Amino acid sequence: MKRKPKILAFLLAIALILTFVPFMPAMAAGEFTAQVHSDINGQDADGENINGWPDLPTWSVDFDMGEETTITIDFDVPVSFGGNYFAVNTNVPFTGEESAEVKSFKIDGAEVAVGELVYTDEGIDKGFRINICNKWNGDIEVQPVGNLEEYTDFSKIEITFVVYAEGGPGIAEPPEKPAGPDFDPNGSYMAYLGVQMNNWIFRDPWDSALGDPDGVDGSAWADFDQSYFSGLFETAGGGKVHPGTFTDAELKGNGTYRVSLVDWDFSDPNENGPAESFNQLFVSTDIPYTEALEFTNVKVIVGGNQRYTFKEAVILDGDYIRIGGINIWDDELQDLFNNNVPASGEIAMEFTVTGFAYDNDDSPIIEEEPSPTPSYAPASPSPAATDDGDEEGGNGLMIALIIGGVVLLVVIIVVVMMKKKK
Repeated sequence: MKRKPKILAFLLAIALILTFVPFMPAMAAGEFTAQVHSDINGQDADGENINGWPDLPTWSVDFDMGEETTITIDFDVPVSFGGNYFAVNTNVPFTGEESAEVKSFKIDGAEVAVGELVYTDEGIDKGFRINICNKWNGDIEVQPVGNLEEYTDFSKIEITFVVYAEGGPGIAEPPEKPAGPDFDPNGSYMAYLGVQMNNWIFRDPWDSALGDPDGVDGSAWADFDQSYFSGLFETAGGGKVHPGTFTDAELKGNGTYRVSLVDWDFSDPNENGPAESFNQLFVSTDIPYTEALEFTNVKVIVGGNQRYTFKEAVILDGDYIRIGGINIWDDELQDLFNNNVPASGEIAMEFTVTGFAYDNDDSPIIEEEPSPTPSYAPASPSPAATDDGDEEGGNGLMIALIIGGVVLLVVIIVVVMMKKKK
């Protein structure tokens, strides 16, 4: 009989656990998140074309550093790789010390050999990315897997990997690119307007990996006779050249220059619809990166109207100087001004460059009117109105009242003194 209270207490404890466990928060599966991202061709279960970019970020897992993690992707119908890009994006903060190891990469159960990995800061929120194949990255000379386009009509992908916080097996430094030519202060260079719309009509920069590394006269992918740098292009629906006339600028010494696009057509008869906004707008040059030059008074002109002025240029990363104007993925160039598409008109960027050993008399430096604040800074709010009028009027009235009070006080003192003398 003495054991009954213990048994009842035990049963009561079990009941309480069963009651409250469903309401306890679930333990996190891992500190970080990893997502597979790739270009895939095929159709979904409803017969709709995937057209290269399914919602792959849903293929994600949580993981911890140093632990094996597997992402398994099952397709409803057979698909194929686009062949240009496959990566594991993570939100591990990128410091350059991280590394990774791919333990296994299988397509329909068959193991795929993976070479030396290359890591970049293009993952989730600029986190650590494991590049399995990225032919759009010109710094990757040898792809870890360079023949993805050979894999067709598959239905399953499995990739097992480990991310290390520092060192660890599988670490590989990106190959060093050979040094390019030095900047010549007595030379002349070219500047070009680059653009990318939200419906993926674009002109690539001069030195883009998609375009032609030798400039205007080369060719890019086999789909086109020209490089993506040489005109206005659209890749959706098989690709086409769009109307648009670019005016480039030859930089011959210190001066003010303008690059532009007119007679453009950003409508897209394919799935993306007409362009509504800019993803990117920039000036691309063939000037090797140098700190000898200074770019100032960078104007963004859209539809013939000046929308923004940078007193000092935002220089983008790269081997050649590129000046940013709009970039929805760059913190320095986001949400600075309205970047919608006008109905028509010139699209241009104008800038002043100094640092050459000579001046360009044909394109002299345009002096800007001095201003206490940058032209792109929001206007200071007007002083709040008061019952006494504006701020300046209110201050004048207050001063007058003070002076009047002092005069009245002096008069009173004088009167009092005179009465005492009497």
